[in-house]
Amino acid sequence: MHYRDIALTPVTWGGPIELYGYNSRLDQQTNETIYSNRLIRLNLDGTKHSELNLKPKIGSSTWFASRGMDSGNIERRCYLYSISGRSKNRLYLYYTGTNGGSSFYQVVSPEGNLLEPYRSSGVSSELHNIRGTDRWLYMYRSFSNGNYSFGIHYGATSKPCGAHTKLANPVQKTDANTMKIQYMFEIDLINYAEDYY
Repeated sequence: MHYRDIALTPVTWGGPIELYGYNSRLDQQTNETIYSNRLIRLNLDGTKHSELNLKPKIGSSTWFASRGMDSGNIERRCYLYSISGRSKNRLYLYYTGTNGGSSFYQVVSPEGNLLEPYRSSGVSSELHNIRGTDRWLYMYRSFSNGNYSFGIHYGATSKPCGAHTKLANPVQKTDANTMKIQYMFEIDLINYAEDYY
């Protein structure tokens, strides 16, 4: 397999590590290379979690026909170059054209289901810790024709904002009355990696 990259971003919301790239083989009859795109997900201990075949899909888009690409030759005209961005509910894939094909972006669900067959621009998503705090900044941006378009930027916490006890009233310890008190805390974690759509 030709590994393109390793994606660690999903780990920030409890997902597996992702390896992606493609396999290629030569069709002896047509002398064309056929690409098979893969997304392999690994658990944190390195064991295989799952694997997706990310064959580009044309759907109802007419863009592909205008570039000489159809469902019969799509695996010969492009291969997976990168995951340009992601959210909890979307993967933004970038296929680079080869053998006369054209490059394009495609949006799929984390399970590999087609959401958008063709996009002219991708989305870059980044997650940054604000130094010295427990706050994170999650942002995305798109790029097209030499211009960046910034999307939503927001900060959120990676740790609980607060906690409260279930005690109805404060309990004081005295010399005459000692006791062991067990506290139950309810903690609400903020999911800062929600989808930005």
